[in-house]
Amino acid sequence: MERPLAASRHRSKWRYTNSRRLQAVRVILTIVVSISSIVLLVLGIAAWSLPETEDIHLISASTVHLQKSPPLSQGQVVFVSKDIGLDGTGPDSALSCSITRESSTSRVTAPADPSIGERAREDTALRPVLRIGATHGDETLHCSGTAAESGAVWVMPVRVGVPFRALVATVAGIGLLGLALIIHFGRLLDREG
Repeated sequence: MERPLAASRHRSKWRYTNSRRLQAVRVILTIVVSISSIVLLVLGIAAWSLPETEDIHLISASTVHLQKSPPLSQGQVVFVSKDIGLDGTGPDSALSCSITRESSTSRVTAPADPSIGERAREDTALRPVLRIGATHGDETLHCSGTAAESGAVWVMPVRVGVPFRALVATVAGIGLLGLALIIHFGRLLDREG
């Protein structure tokens, strides 16, 4: 009769061990998901609340200092007047731009996405032509050519209004916070049940 009693004690210990393991996993998972949600919420809200970079008007082939892009920003783009024709085959006589980052200069050749859309400044319709990308605040941009000399060149942020990436980070943070609450309260319900 002692053997069945020992077997039942062994089984109850085994269940208790699995329950403790499950509880420890849930606590760790709740902590990790909660921290991740808080990080995403802070990043999303910070990116949402910080303004995009200001528009910069390049006048007569001048060198301009680029502002720091906010977190999760898609960066900046060079816009030119729609009246100026560009052949789009590399450095153009109408517009040639170079960016200096940490004492190294490189030519800006990446074309801008046309879906960014046109803008209007000072009664001039502008179209995106060159993508600069996100900036850290220590870059300078120099543009030359007939477009720069005529004052028809602007540097503007890719997106205006609420940045989509910031919205996604904020919503993901809220979702993860909800998941952490579900995991936490599931643990409490299991403990009561």
